[in-house]
Amino acid sequence: MKELDPNLTQAVIAQNKNRTSWQEHDTAQNVASFLIDESQELDQAVEEAMIGGSAFCVASEVGDVIYLYTKLVSLCEKEPTVYRAYYEYALYICELCGIDPNDALKLKLLRNSYKYPDYLHNNGLSWQEATQTSKDVWKQLGGDSVFSQMYEQLSEQL
Repeated sequence: MKELDPNLTQAVIAQNKNRTSWQEHDTAQNVASFLIDESQELDQAVEEAMIGGSAFCVASEVGDVIYLYTKLVSLCEKEPTVYRAYYEYALYICELCGIDPNDALKLKLLRNSYKYPDYLHNNGLSWQEATQTSKDVWKQLGGDSVFSQMYEQLSEQL
């Protein structure tokens, strides 16, 4: 199985450190719960892809699982091995489907940088301005649905 680029792992950690408003809720217990939920969404995306659904949705859910596992590891003093199976499952799906896990994680980081205020805040806007601007822009762009469609169209052209 392909290993993750350590620079991407650091990017996940940095992105989460920059989200100061979420840090109080980012407990290992909460992130572990989100990881389980996203793993179930990955299962659903795989099932839907098998009957003609979107491969993009599979890659997106893989990115979510890898992102949350990386975040969980960063919150724990030692690797939470009981949750590693979710990460390994995501990597296994990547191998089966020909998805580069690094690309899936880049997709998640990119989406988050548009959807959430950390990028704008880190580039000069106050937290309040960045939050409002990111919400407004994300809504004007059409949200997750349009982002997914745009990314699918771009990936088909590459």
